[in-house]
Amino acid sequence: MKLTPPKKNVFWITVIIAVVAVAAYVVPQIVSAVPGFVSMIGAALLAVAYILLVLSIALKGF
Repeated sequence: MKLTPPKKNVFWITVIIAVVAVAAYVVPQIVSAVPGFVSMIGAALLAVAYILLVLSIALKGF
């Protein structure tokens, strides 16, 4: 399998999603007023960003 570098748009979208995911994971631990399920959403967003990045590397033209 030949890997290709991701397009710039896909790369920056995954970086933005990852930053939002980390913020969603950290904020409920700092601020007690934010519900705990936001941390689970952050973990899911981080997984989505990783899968999107892996797909952009594995699939040509993605």
